[in-house]
Amino acid sequence: MKIQTEINAAAAAVLLKKPFNIFSSKKEILKTELVYLSYYLFESEIIFGNGKSETRKICVDTVSGDHAFLKNIDIKSHFEKPDIHASISPDKAIDIARMTIKSNLMFEKGKGKKIDSIKIKQVGMMEYPYWIGYYKKKNKIDFEAVDAVNGNLQGAKMKPTFIKLIMQ
Repeated sequence: MKIQTEINAAAAAVLLKKPFNIFSSKKEILKTELVYLSYYLFESEIIFGNGKSETRKICVDTVSGDHAFLKNIDIKSHFEKPDIHASISPDKAIDIARMTIKSNLMFEKGKGKKIDSIKIKQVGMMEYPYWIGYYKKKNKIDFEAVDAVNGNLQGAKMKPTFIKLIMQ
């Protein structure tokens, strides 16, 4: 399922022109492009040693295996499988999701919290939109990306993922 964009090309260009921090300068955007990054959607059930359980939703991108926890999205409605070329297999994505949940739980609850099991099931896939803005930087062409749903500028961690996506 493709997630609808909330930010149009003109609004994305305005966001992409802004300086990233106080040390960067305003950019002259040469071209904007809408791209969709595919994600595996998972739902996990965490069972703790005291018998209590907790459910978490997580997505793992199909290009580089980066992950994000989902809070405000109903993943039950995303069963449609997009026609994609995935560099990360569903099994590898489940391993990434499990490792991410474990490390997140250790950070939140502390190392002493007993976890009996983590059950993860794939519940769907989605394609999430991003605007990419290309600009000239000295003698090269560089780019920045902005989330096409909420307008958040994507940082350096996501840049390799977008490079792989563009090169596919």
